[in-house]
Amino acid sequence: LMLLGMALFRWGWLTAQRTPAAYRKLAIVGCGLAIPVIAWGVVLNERGGWEYVQTFFINGQFNYWGSVLMALGYIGLVMLWCLGDALPALRARFAAVGRTAFSCYIAQSLICTLLFYGHGFGLYGRFGYAEQALVVFAIWVLLLFVAPAWLKRYRFGPMEWLWRSLTYWQRQPMRRA
Repeated sequence: LMLLGMALFRWGWLTAQRTPAAYRKLAIVGCGLAIPVIAWGVVLNERGGWEYVQTFFINGQFNYWGSVLMALGYIGLVMLWCLGDALPALRARFAAVGRTAFSCYIAQSLICTLLFYGHGFGLYGRFGYAEQALVVFAIWVLLLFVAPAWLKRYRFGPMEWLWRSLTYWQRQPMRRA
């Protein structure tokens, strides 16, 4: 999957270099094929009573390959949004999170360990699915506000800065001019 992502980037699919028609086709074909493939896997699992080996090793293939197709569909939809003019402020916030992705990943990991592990609040197992979704949403909103604010003052996220400094064996400039 990583090689597929690298190839899509190299071929210009992830950098909005294709036409809107190409992204529309990718979205329609990807989602249009993914949904029935995944649904068929669920049907087979239901018929088989969600038996472990059948569910995870055989019928799980429908979800696996269907998710690859769905990811391609999502790429088409996201790239259409990037090429369009809808919600430019939100798009800029997502771009800032993307530019600080390593730092945002570490930040959300720290937030969740603080919330759920014993060295923090120890809330593991106490939230239902809806509450977990609210935690995810709250972290997303937080990152969508913190990342752009950070990038107004600094060139990189803190982890990106550290990674670049270690890569080049030289302290990189952090503050914006």
